[in-house]
Parts: sequence; structure tokens; C-alpha cells
Amino acid sequence: MRNTILVIIIMLGITAPAISQTTPEITASDLMRHITVLASDSLEGRAPGTPGGEKAEDYIAKAFANAGLTLLFDNGLQHFDLVTSVEATENCVMKTGNENLVIEKDFSPALFSGNGELSAKVSFCGYGFQIDEEELKWNDFDNADVEENWALILRGDPETDSVMSAFIPYSGDRTKVFNAIDRGAKGVLLVTTTALEKEDKLPKQYFDRSGAGSSVPVMYITRKTADKLLAGTTVSELENELNATRKPVNEKLSIVVTATTELRKEVSKTANVVGLLPGTNPELNDQYILVGAHYDHLGYGGPGSGSRVPDISAIHNGADDNASGVAGVIELAEYFASAKAPHPRPIIFAAFGAEESGLVGSKFLAKNMPVPIENLKAMFNFDMIGRYNKEKGKISIGGTGTSLEGDSLIDIAGKAYDFGITKSSDGYGPSDHASFYSAGVPVFFISTGAHSDYHTPNDDTEFIDAQGAQAVASFSADLLALVSQLDEPLTYQRTASQSQGRRGMRLKVTFGIMPDMVGQENNGLGVDGVRPGGPADKAGMKNGDRIIAINGEEVTNIYNYMHRLGKLKPGETAVVEVIRDGKSEILLIQL
Repeated sequence: MRNTILVIIIMLGITAPAISQTTPEITASDLMRHITVLASDSLEGRAPGTPGGEKAEDYIAKAFANAGLTLLFDNGLQHFDLVTSVEATENCVMKTGNENLVIEKDFSPALFSGNGELSAKVSFCGYGFQIDEEELKWNDFDNADVEENWALILRGDPETDSVMSAFIPYSGDRTKVFNAIDRGAKGVLLVTTTALEKEDKLPKQYFDRSGAGSSVPVMYITRKTADKLLAGTTVSELENELNATRKPVNEKLSIVVTATTELRKEVSKTANVVGLLPGTNPELNDQYILVGAHYDHLGYGGPGSGSRVPDISAIHNGADDNASGVAGVIELAEYFASAKAPHPRPIIFAAFGAEESGLVGSKFLAKNMPVPIENLKAMFNFDMIGRYNKEKGKISIGGTGTSLEGDSLIDIAGKAYDFGITKSSDGYGPSDHASFYSAGVPVFFISTGAHSDYHTPNDDTEFIDAQGAQAVASFSADLLALVSQLDEPLTYQRTASQSQGRRGMRLKVTFGIMPDMVGQENNGLGVDGVRPGGPADKAGMKNGDRIIAINGEEVTNIYNYMHRLGKLKPGETAVVEVIRDGKSEILLIQL
């Protein structure tokens, strides 16, 4: 389903889509026009830092200007940097004894490797386990001479084929690398077992969008290369022995491995698109409302992109996710700028970049607002409003408990509409509103919910329910008008919520924080939010803290943090060191 105007634009070679003529009213046809442009093949999935992403930015900025908004920052664009890929440079070399190895044939640096040089002997450390559970004990580093050396570790575990294996939480490559570093290793060599991959080949790697890395060189090597290091036995023989005996096997090898790792991070520029509509009551001109939605999507998909079909390379147009939300924001901007509804308070309209990379754009805006963040009195976030499910007959609104008045205002606005409303009080969640709730702003997260085409190439315009989107946007306009007209701004309140663990990690405990998932500095884990009533909250942890150690063990990034957390047990008191306002603080967190 493609718009005729868009086809003409492509034929003429125009770099950015033209703005379709729309009315000040919120209509299904206007919503569909915006969605059709933003979800067109010519924008190639709107991945951050790509020409398609830039076309989306340009289109939205022009739409904001046409609506009558004042464009903020650089003609509406608030630029920020985003790490989009990591690759090995030509300086990556490796030598075993006197033999020079070939990159991408015999070895390849892990994309989470630290940069550096190391020439040292090798210690074989089995599966790299360090497990101390009541029903499972296995430590491959006991009696291993790994300090100052390379640790040679098998990937996987003895129960590769079992989805219920107790080894799963301990089998990740990063987990094993951190175990080795904790025991003094200065470099790690990872080799794939035959159970994981019958062919002797290096694993496929992809950039996982976090950029978080190790502090030491980490290399993947082939079994052929590892067998040369082992001299007298083979990876397959050791794998069979470990799987059969379920007991550690370690050995100090005589050969010296010399290697240099140098990874280059590619940084792209992307942007938030931001415009301002002044309020009509000068006495309220310091009380702002933010209305936003993310415009980025997954590009062509592929491994590491977030696509649910990562083996398929195809344009992920993201018609619902989130061209629909952006279309709603544009329509609301036109509606309020045309005085179709009262807005005594000023409204900032924003389209966020790099949401799919970890709420990067909204976090950047929250920390670099054009007005003091304390002057932001409410935030509306639209993420997927184009696939209204008539059978369920409900839309979803999150953050209903983040203000004292939120629930009642939603009920008042909802009386004029046929759909029901499923409410969630929590201000955290997998979308951009979380960046503002953690900064003390009441939020409303409005969505029609996920569906089977989510994060696949099938999320296209032909499946959009424009009438449903119109109803959601019209309801949102009514709710926004109510919030803007309040005599006093919304009363912010923190909400209690269940802790959210990470699927597949099997964590036994949680601190109850919203971690910075995309920090690049590797100097600790930033705390973007603290869940009310959780262990960290009770211990006095605050937004903006940076966790640098747990029980005396260094924390450098999200992966390191998860590794440390996986060692803790319910009932334990964790000694957590944080940096707060440039100073070290010690917190005792009761789990």
C-alpha cells in the first residue's frame, strides 16, 4: 500500500518526502498519509544514522513547522551520537608460538573485546564455570594457573540441547569472560564445542547495540587452532571428558600466545525532532507538557537489530511501530496549533530517535531539555496506536498511577469513546515515557498493543486500522486538553511495581533499578530509575547514581552488572559502591 505522491517523489529523486496536505482536524485519512510516508520503502526502515532515518527527521520537522510549531535546537533537530557498529581493524593480529594466524580464518576478536596487547602462556579452564549452588557446584578455576595468562575456555555447556538446563545462566560468553577476569586472566580465548557447532568455524558476531565491552582482549579461535595449543589432546576429547564426568579439567599449557586487539566503533549522528507550541495563558508559561513518539525502526533487520526474524534481511517498515505514533503526534500538533482544543500550558512536541537502541533519544532529551526538567509537568508517549484490536475492544494506557489525578482524567476523557481502557499504574516500561518518569515527570503511555507482526517486515501500512488510530488520537487530544487546563499541574507520585528480570537470565534477585542499557564508557553502570519499595530504593539508591562495585567486585557495564547480580542470593546483604555527585557512597542492599 503506497501513496501516489510518494511514488512521484521517488521518481523525481527528491531526497526527503514531501509534506502531504492535511486538515487541522484529526482524521483517519491524515493519519494514514503520514504513516504511508514514514513507513515507505524509500525510508528503508528508518534505522538511526541512515539516509532513511534522516528523511524521517526532515519530514517530521517540516510537518511540525507546517503545523505552526516553533522549531527548537537546530531547525528542530537535537543531534546526538550513537554507536551503530563495532569492527576489528587491520591492527588485530594473533600468533601462537612462531605461527602467525589468519584473522577470520583462525581467529576473530570478540566484538565485546577490550583493546590491548598480550603475550602470555595459556591455561585451559574447561567451560569457564564458577558455580556454587546447593544442587550444582562446578568451578573450573580452582587450581587453575590463570593469573596474568590467557584463559582458554569452551563455549556452551554440557547440556546444550536442553532448554531446561541448570547451566543456562552460566553459559554465556560474557559471563565466562568475567569469571576469568575475576581470577586474574589478562586475556580470554573462546572455542566453540562440537555440540554447539559441528563444523569447525568461527561464530557469527553482530553488534548488540550496547557497546559494552570487556577490559581484556577476548578472541574466538577455531578448534584446529585450539588443538595446536593443547598439544596432546583435542577440544573434542576434553569436551567429551567434561560432559561425561561433570568435573573441572584445567591445565597450564606451555605455548605462548601473542595477540593485539583493536576494535573501532562507528559513531553515527541521529536526532530528536522537537517543536514548541506556546500556551495561551501567560501565567502558566513555565509549566510544559511533552507529547512524543519514537520515529526510528529496525532498518533491514538482521542479527542484533531487534528483529524477531533476524535471519531475514528485508525492510522493516514499522508502520505501526512507530510511524503510527509519530502520525498521532503530528496530528495532535496540528490540532492544538489550530486552536481546536484549549491548551493554556505550552506543549513541546517531539519525535525521538534511537528508541529501538535503548531509549537513547528520549534519555538524551530528558537530560538536555530546552526548559528545566522540573518545569515539565506531564509527558504523553505514543508507541504503536495503529492496530486497534476490535475483538479485545480496549486500548492500553501505562503510567496511570504516576500522578494523583491521572486515573480520574482518563475516565473522564474515555466516556465519549466506545473502546475500553486497560490501565497500568507503573511509569516504567519498554518505551520512551520511562526516560521522563525516572526524572520525576507524570506520564501517560498510550498504545493499542503488540501483535504478531511486531518487529517483522510484515508491520506494513496495509494492516493499519486508520479509524482506530483516529479514535485513539482523538481521545488523547481530549485527555491532553484536560491536563493542560488543570488549575494546578499533575501531582507526581512514584508507583510500586513488580521487579522485572531479564528473560533467560534466571536471576534469583534484583535490585529494582532501571539500568542504563547503552552506556559506552565502561566506567560503571548508570542508574536511570529506582523502583519504589525495591531493595535499592530502601537502601537509598538514587537516580543518577553510578554502580562501580558489588561486594568489592568491579562493575563496568550492564553485562558485568548482570554477572555480579547472578551471584547474589535471596536474603543476602550486598555491599554496593556507587558514585554520586563525584563522590563514592557505600550502600547496603538487603535482597
